[in-house]
Amino acid sequence: MDEIIDSFDSQLLEIYEKNVPENEHIAVDDLDKKKKNKKCKAVNMKFKLIGFSIFVGLIIIMPFLIIMVFIYIYLNLLFLFF
Repeated sequence: MDEIIDSFDSQLLEIYEKNVPENEHIAVDDLDKKKKNKKCKAVNMKFKLIGFSIFVGLIIIMPFLIIMVFIYIYLNLLFLFF
């Protein structure tokens, strides 16, 4: 019985020595890729936020601002002459 257990342990040790270092290497590479992907996603989100802010500023806020400036100028001219 001890011989069977020893042979089984030796087989497990062989399998471990063959496969685990490769799996550890793959796992480390996967972690590095995930970190790079997270960093890229964060940078992309920053650019999207900046782009969205510029879009909102130019497309939505600027027309209202221009309209208010023209109304202000027009009302000042109107009250100046009357």
